[in-house]
Parts: sequence; C-alpha cells; structure tokens
Amino acid sequence: MKTISHRFIPCFPVLLLLMGCTGDVFSSRDGKHQNSPMSIHASTENAQTKTLLSGEPGDPVRSICFLPLDSIAFSADLGEFKPFVNISSDTLPYATFSGDLIDAGMYVAFYPWKLALNLNRDTLLTLKLPYTQQYKAGGFASGAYPMVSWSYDTNLHFKNLCGLLKLNLCGDVSVSSLSLCAPGLAGVAGVDMRYQGVPQLIMPTPPAYDTLTLDCGEGVQLDDEQATAFYFVLPPALYESVTLIVRTTDHQQMTETTQNLRIVRSSITPTSVIEFDSDDNPNPPGNTVLDIQGNVYKTVAIGNQIWMAENLKSTLLNDGTEIPHITDNSSWNTLTTPGYCRYNNDPALYSDYGLLYNWFTVETGKLCPQGWHVPSHAEWTELTDYLGGESIAGDKLKESGTGHWAGSNPGSTNETGFTGLPGGLRNKYGVFQDIGYGGFWWSATEGDGGGVWYRYVYFDYSAVYAYDNGLKEFGFSVRCVKSD
Repeated sequence: MKTISHRFIPCFPVLLLLMGCTGDVFSSRDGKHQNSPMSIHASTENAQTKTLLSGEPGDPVRSICFLPLDSIAFSADLGEFKPFVNISSDTLPYATFSGDLIDAGMYVAFYPWKLALNLNRDTLLTLKLPYTQQYKAGGFASGAYPMVSWSYDTNLHFKNLCGLLKLNLCGDVSVSSLSLCAPGLAGVAGVDMRYQGVPQLIMPTPPAYDTLTLDCGEGVQLDDEQATAFYFVLPPALYESVTLIVRTTDHQQMTETTQNLRIVRSSITPTSVIEFDSDDNPNPPGNTVLDIQGNVYKTVAIGNQIWMAENLKSTLLNDGTEIPHITDNSSWNTLTTPGYCRYNNDPALYSDYGLLYNWFTVETGKLCPQGWHVPSHAEWTELTDYLGGESIAGDKLKESGTGHWAGSNPGSTNETGFTGLPGGLRNKYGVFQDIGYGGFWWSATEGDGGGVWYRYVYFDYSAVYAYDNGLKEFGFSVRCVKSD
C-alpha cells in the first residue's frame, strides 16, 4: 500500500465565514394556522460550496447558489416536511421558494428536499448522505451539499453541514470514478435543530466503514501539466486513515492512503497535486498486488499462473461495496448473503491468517482485486497437476516449520512460495475450528450436489484435498489468482 504522507497530506483548510444565530431557540409564538400558497425567502451561508464554486481562496465571491427549481424540505411547528420550490430564474445565493405555508411559531427547513428523512418532536432531523456523488466540472452536482435552517418567520438563513475535500489530480488518463474509503463518510445522519450558531452533523457511533464514490460519467480527461480538481462533500471530522482509489476508463487503478485528514464544516480542504500512477501494471513473480482498501499482498508465479501468496483481507468488494462483518453464531447460521469474519472474532489473528468468507461473498464475482479472481475448480487442479498431483502438492504449498502449523508439519517445503497457512474455518453453525491444523480455500465452482468445490491441506499430510460438498454458509480463506 502506498502511503502518501508527502503528497496526499491536505494543506490547511480554507476557513469560510461562520455566521451565528442569537435568541432563545424555538420559543413559540402565537399565530393562526392556515394552509395557503405563500412564498418564503432563503439565503445561504457565505461559503464556497454546492453547485457553484466561485473561485479559489482569495476570490471575493464565495457563496452557495440555489438553482432554478431547486427544492427544500419545509416544516411548520415540527410537522411533516413539505416541498417548497425555487421560483427564481437566476442562480444566486438567495432565492424565493413557493409552497403551501402554514402560519406557525417556528419553521425548519432542509436542503436538498430529496435527502430529508424525518423530523421528530425532539427536534432531531434525520437525513441520508448518499454513497455516490456526481462529478461536476469546477464544483459538485446539484443537491450534493446539505444545509439546514430554522426561523421564527419566513426568512430563512441556511447553514452548511459538511465540508469539502478538493483532490488535485494530474496525468495522462481519463478518470471514470474516484472513491474514498474510511469510517463515517455516508449513510444516515442527524442534526439537532435546537442548534444555536452552528449546526452539528451527528454520525452513527461507532461509524461504519464506508466507501464514497464520485461518479465521473463517461470520463474526465486529466492533464499532465495542469491539475484537475475533484470535490467530495464530506462530514466534518478528523479521519485517521483514508484510502483513495482512482479508476480510469481504460481499467487502470491507483490506490493511495493518507492519515489524519481533517475536514472542517463550511470549508475546503485541498490536497497537493497527486500524479496518477497505476497500480495495475503486470505483477512479475515476487511482486505485489493491492486490494481496494490498500492491503498489499505478495504474489508468486507457479507454472503459468500467478497467485496471491497470502490470504485475502479485504472487507470491501472491488466495487467498494461493504461486506457485512458477522460475529454472532445465529446470524452466521442463517446468512444467505455475503459476510466475513475473523477466526474466533479475534483481531490479533487477522494479520497472519486473513479473513474467513462465506461462499455468497465469492459468488458476487467482486471479492478479489480488479484483474484477479477466486480460482475455479479447474484452476486449482491446474495448480496441483503442475506440482505433481494432489497427493504430494500439499507439502509444496504449505509454509514450512511450526511457526503457524501445529505438530511437526513433516515434509513441508513451501518450495512454490505459496505459503499456505492453517487459517481454520467457521462452520455452518458459526463454530470456529482447526486453526493451526488446516487451511481451507474456496473455489468459484459449484458442485453437482448443491455444494461448492474447495481445497484444504492438513498439518501432518502431504496432499491437497479436493471436495465438491462445501456448504455455502461455511467460512473459508480465499486466495486470488491473476486473470489472463
């Protein structure tokens, strides 16, 4: 994994104007309630955000701008949200919104309308931060930047909830997407609408490991000389570790990681220029491959195949989808969708042995890094045939000695460099067994009887055993093989 402390360390954030509210929050006013088509007036915080990014630091014009026909979610006295539509014809940091207005003592509003979920009587507003954002040249797409407001009258002043990460990329490729991987980037969040001054975005605790993708459509062409800016809308936080994945239209990929990335509300955090450097060059024997999270794996050539020389550790599919982490036995027993675990749910065993995956994860076809795949039954057979047959191949694949293997582990030479380890398994009922004694690996091929082909090696035997009755609910290790 490339650690880019020299490149992807953000510069100091560009702090933008933070404007506060005064007075007693939500003190009620008497008023007659009636439904009538009326207009409300809205303005935005003086910040370089949303659909119109009006220049770099130092540019005097730095405001959110509403678009014609933009919609906000509007609530009177904590009632049900109603849509109000911008009737202005210009793109400006202020607008007039029209809808059915109820005369009330207090109003709450949220932008954009489509991301609002609920507003309860305790003034907690829940919203959803999407896992996919759309690229927009010089800024970001309409509806990507959440804002809130409350008022005693129909003059609303919106406050920003998020900040921006500005990624500066250069190179000679066309970018199809960028992804960020870290805890707490997207999903359901909340805001206590009793805020005074500055609203605080509330993310779940502990945060889930998320992948946030910036979709670049048909591609954005980079330039070797001039950096292109890509903007992510992010919750304000200090992110201890963030992995960036850049994918191109010709199926290359770059993965880089940074530590201690701080995103500030209503601010832009720029990076220094990052030059595209593909991870996807062919891996010669002894080289490495990276997964979507930046985990680095040794690779080894055996015959005409190139294999990972370590068990897989990724908690994400190669499209960024999170694989559920299943710890309790009852959930594991009934699972018929992707899932993974650590042996005995012990994080200390993860580094050496990797993760155990059920076969439903393998079935997605997206478990291995791009350009790699879970081997078929035929590919496992090609491996053992090259090594002289199943009866003797085990000793050539197993790590030698007893550093991980129980007993004497006689005859093991690891002459291939495959370094097979006894990572054990998790059975259908969630019970862990055989660590130190056996290594079990999935194939991608189903058997004739509804099971799945798999391979295993054992500490005191020289063979590689092949069976087609693996239950899909079992948790086995995974080795990936390079695609042609």
